[in-house]
Formats: sequence, C-alpha cells, structure tokens
Amino acid sequence: MPDFLGLPCREMRFGAVSLLIAETVGPRILSLRIGEGENVFAEVPDYTLDCPGGGKLRLLGGHRFWVAPEEPARTWRPDDRAVTIGPIEDGLEVVAPPCEVTWLQKSLRIQMSRPGPAAGVNIIVRHSLKNVGFEPVSCAPWGVTMLKPGGTAFIRHRRCPQDTLGLQPDRHLVIWPYTDVCSEHIEFGNELTKVHARLSSGALKLGFVDGLSAYWRNRTLFTKFPIVRANPPETHVECYCNPRFIELETLGQVAPLAPGRTTVLHEVWTISDGVEFEGLEASFLAPLPGATPEPE
Repeated sequence: MPDFLGLPCREMRFGAVSLLIAETVGPRILSLRIGEGENVFAEVPDYTLDCPGGGKLRLLGGHRFWVAPEEPARTWRPDDRAVTIGPIEDGLEVVAPPCEVTWLQKSLRIQMSRPGPAAGVNIIVRHSLKNVGFEPVSCAPWGVTMLKPGGTAFIRHRRCPQDTLGLQPDRHLVIWPYTDVCSEHIEFGNELTKVHARLSSGALKLGFVDGLSAYWRNRTLFTKFPIVRANPPETHVECYCNPRFIELETLGQVAPLAPGRTTVLHEVWTISDGVEFEGLEASFLAPLPGATPEPE
C-alpha cells in the first residue's frame, strides 16, 4: 500500500498508466503518471481554504470532487474522512461517507480501458452526488483536476447554433472578476483558447459551455472532456490558474436534487508522453473521441 503526500493510497494500473487514490480523504485521485515519469498532477499539500464554520480544506493537488455552485460553507467543506474503496469491472469505486452538514454523499467510479487496438488508455471518471437528506438541494457535481504549472492549457469551444440566420450567440465565455483579459497568459481564438500556466502573481479563470480541455507540459499531454448526453449540453468547462497550479474543471448543470436521487457527471481522461507542442492546436480541432459510459 503506497503512501503519497503522507497519505495511504490505493494504486490502480492499466499497462504503463498508474493512479494513486487516497484512502483517508476524498474522494481524491492524487497521482497520474506513465511508467516512471513524474506525476502530472499538482502537489500542494500545504495549500488550504478556510471553510466557514468547518475548518480547513486541504487541496493537496490531484483530482477532487467538489459541489457546485461554489459556496464556501458547502463547497470548501473538508473531506478528511476515510473513504471506502472497492473493485468494479475495469476499475475501482471510491465512496465517501455522507456529509452531515450538506446531506450529500460523493462517490467516484474510476475505470481504465483501451478503446481500440491502436488507441491509448481511456480513464473514465464517474462523479456521483446523492442527496441523503430529506429536502431538495440545488447542486451539481464538479470535477477539478489540478496540474503542475509551466505548461499550456487548451480549451476547445463547442458551438451551439441557436438559429439558421446566426442572430443568436453560439458560444459562451465566462470571465471571473480577478481575470485580466489582456494578460499575456491568455490567447483567445475562434475555436480554441490557450492559457499559459506561467503566472508569477495573481490568478485568472475562464469558463465555457462544454468542450474539450487539455494540458501540455514537458512533452506529456493530459486531456479530459465530459460525456455529453443533452443537446444543448448541460456541462461547463472552466480553467483556473495561479502561480502554483492550473486547474481544468468540468461541472454539471445546477438543479434541484430530490431526496434519495443521484446526479452524475462523467469525464474521460487520456494521457500521452513524447508529445511535441507543434501541431497540437490543429489536433484539438478534430472531432472529440467517443466513449460510452455505463447505463445509469
């Protein structure tokens, strides 16, 4: 049983790709690597957020499961209780105990597979948020992946035509108050936006409706995209960056969740090494790769 960032973890492997899943906090995926390469995820065990009335949330790094919309008393609630980890087909299920303040219970199903004979490895991450209380809760699952700075993020915009005459908008861009849109770290494009994770101070955050997000650093490429079932899509893709890490985020549509019901967000991840930066932009404009989630 390996330790990572001072925490006991469960290892999950498929070929050369390995994950480390925390056992005493979470649900958290703390490490993703190929072979003996470095962990592509950020490692920030000292980074904390103050939850009003709830202590400190340790971000740690890696991939975490948050609850949208971002309300500090709920979203930043510490997840430092042991999780239950059990085997499922092609992977593991990670179940957190119900939160006695929010009355929400989080679980992750992590499955690794090879989508085709010539393809790499798909990692399908299923975020499930269950209302274990007695009243509806307005919420959505939110997957946040923290990556080391020094590389470049790519966010592909999905066009959603509203009319044949082009009188209505077909893309959405959301900008957070602390973001300088003139920053040299942001490159806007018609189909693709790039964020260079080399900030020395401050922070920025951008949001889009649906789409693919990816991060390239040191010839390693990590991509993730939501599996979208609705048209128009009901997922949002966001990118946050500060000097210590960059985040690629996917979240569902905030809506009332009835007692006993569960809302689900699927992400598909891929990781590749030996990838050159030149030509990446053109490759991201190709159709999104397909992946089929399990029936609900």
